[in-house]
This record gives sequence, structure tokens and C-alpha cells, in this order.
Amino acid sequence: MKSKLLLIGLLALVAGAPRAGAKASPEATRIRVEVLHVVREGGELKAAPDAITGVTREDYKVPLAESTDRIPLLIGHGVGFGFILEGRFRALKSVQLKVTYPKMHSPTHGILPGSVDRTQEAYDVGSDHVVDFCYFFDEEWELVEGQWHIEIWEGGKKLAEADASTYHPEPAPSPERATKP
Repeated sequence: MKSKLLLIGLLALVAGAPRAGAKASPEATRIRVEVLHVVREGGELKAAPDAITGVTREDYKVPLAESTDRIPLLIGHGVGFGFILEGRFRALKSVQLKVTYPKMHSPTHGILPGSVDRTQEAYDVGSDHVVDFCYFFDEEWELVEGQWHIEIWEGGKKLAEADASTYHPEPAPSPERATKP
């Protein structure tokens, strides 16, 4: 549910060719890939056993989504990957989703495995047939620099992949420092 609500707002940004950080296999030229920096507002925290941290937010808004493969590590921000399935790929009901991400140390779950491997449903948004994955940074311990890599597979064949990197942004200068010589 969370991803579907997110992608409805984000697909307005997807326009044709793969973006920075995105690669499609030669056989998969009919899959468009988008890597996004997203910002979430609001939402209600719910238990979600298939989520990386065991919880997810539902019913939130995404006031910002920009196409980039460099994601700032800020609370409420996140990384989003969208795969728009075209041609013969429109018939897919689901794909195997493989994600690797920087290892995080949760105070309640210990060190997270740094990977996800699960079946992900494809669904329709307007005239597009999509598969997506989003992760929002909600806790300080999730703000870990590193590489995020995602692949979608079907029948033992990799269809497409994408990469994003997370980084700690430079702190904004305080008004006091900005005015002093």
C-alpha cells in the first residue's frame, strides 16, 4: 500500500529513458527505470513483517520527488526506485526484487542483513504497469552512507537494475556565521 501511494505521485516524473544510476539488460529495453530522492510527510506507523525494519508508514504524502542517484541522509527523506514495464513485460504479475543496502544497526533488531530478496507485485498506475521499492529514513541509526543497489528478476533472468548512493549533506551555515567576516 505504501509503495502504491508513493508511486502514483512519483510517476509524473518518469519520462522515457533510464536516468542516472539506472541500467536495463539488453533484452529488457522495454523497462524504464527511475531513481528518486523522495521526501515524506505525515503517515501512520504500522507493523510490516516484510519491511526491512519491520514497520512501515501508511497514508503519507510525498511533496518532493526528484530524479537523482544521490540521496541525502535526512530524517523523512528516502530513496525510491521505479520500474515501468512495457511491451511483453506488461504481462508480468510480479518480479523477484533484490535489494542491497548499507548495513544498519537497529537498537531493537541488531545489525540488519543489508539485503532484501522477495517477490514484488507489479500494478497499474494510470496507463503504466510498474514495480517499485522505496525506503524512508525515519531513525538516526538508519542514516548510513553507502550504496543501494536494486535488481528485478523474472524466471531466473535479470531484467533491470539501478543504483543510488546516500550521503550526509553539509550542514547549512548558521545565520550568525554567514554574516560575520
